[in-house]
Amino acid sequence: NTYYAGGWTRGVMLHEDALVSGIEAANFILTASGRHPCITLSRNVEIPTVNRKANTCTDSGSIETEDCLDDIAEKVDAVFVEVLGNTMTRSAYWDCNGLTSSKASELLWLLEEQFHVTLPPNFDQVYTTPAQLRDFIVSSKGHVFPVHVPRCENCEHDKHRLPTALLNFLQLIGIASIICLCGVAVIPLFCLMQHVRATSSTFGVESSGHMIHSGWLLLAVLPTLCLSFSLLVVLTKWLIIGKYLPQQVQVGSWRFLRWWYVDRLVELWELLVGRFILDTKLLSLFYLMLGARIDFSCTVNAFLREWDLIKVGKDTLIEHQIRCRKFERWEQMTPVLTFRSIEVGDQCVISGMLGPGSNMGSASKVSNLSSVEEGAQIPKET
Repeated sequence: NTYYAGGWTRGVMLHEDALVSGIEAANFILTASGRHPCITLSRNVEIPTVNRKANTCTDSGSIETEDCLDDIAEKVDAVFVEVLGNTMTRSAYWDCNGLTSSKASELLWLLEEQFHVTLPPNFDQVYTTPAQLRDFIVSSKGHVFPVHVPRCENCEHDKHRLPTALLNFLQLIGIASIICLCGVAVIPLFCLMQHVRATSSTFGVESSGHMIHSGWLLLAVLPTLCLSFSLLVVLTKWLIIGKYLPQQVQVGSWRFLRWWYVDRLVELWELLVGRFILDTKLLSLFYLMLGARIDFSCTVNAFLREWDLIKVGKDTLIEHQIRCRKFERWEQMTPVLTFRSIEVGDQCVISGMLGPGSNMGSASKVSNLSSVEEGAQIPKET
């Protein structure tokens, strides 16, 4: 067997001797350690986090403090010492600390794995001393906010999983019924066209002999189709789902199938109708009809799901989709879908992802390409 240990393969970008050193070390591990390579390669370098109930640094983190940042700096220094030795000097250049290409590759991998930062391959040129690199890592840790993930009240319900064949058959029926609903949405349009024929004026085109109907009701054709389909979506949601609740649903169960059906129907609505009313009050009105608690002063420029679990304050801008569900880790072949509420305060800007169960304080902003973890409690003006 061949085991790729750590970040040795990155040494190709730095120097070929790093790759040679990595192969030699891997061969030594395989033949001389007497233990499984994964156990031998494991390192006991703890990441400092913060207690959820106090402002002191522990292993279960939630609130960033100056003491915790100091603890992070100490952990970074410990990694430096582990790779470069006890004679390492933070203010000295890397060459003076004995940094080689193989050590640089190992140090790069350790720092990225332990502190979840991204460093350039030539970090020793960008940050000329260990002190500069340490300051960058500490500043990149950002802020850790309190996390509150309560146990779902309805976790024990609906654990019966439908047989796979039956589930697939019901999904096929669901797809067919969604197509039929599209046909039902055309019925009001057909009635409107009949009325147009009865009330509009008709004139012929001499060159072709075709008859053309004219009338102001023709302008209502597309809005009528969109309105009828939207009302069907609202009616279907309330008949099949009712009200979304914070709960856990086993994948493949009857409740999961009901959620899947409405979710697929809404996906089609977003494609055919929703994209034309983005950033308009019509979209806010549609979500209000579906059960969302959105202030009418909000600007919604993205699609929302699980509407009963969403609460948005005044003058908030939503530019990123909001989903109130999350597939949990699949353990013992019992995948679970969890639903949690999301609350956003007044005058917020949502341009990034909100995790289920998160709570945004007023005047807060989630920038583009950012995310808020599940259950995070973001204070005001953040």
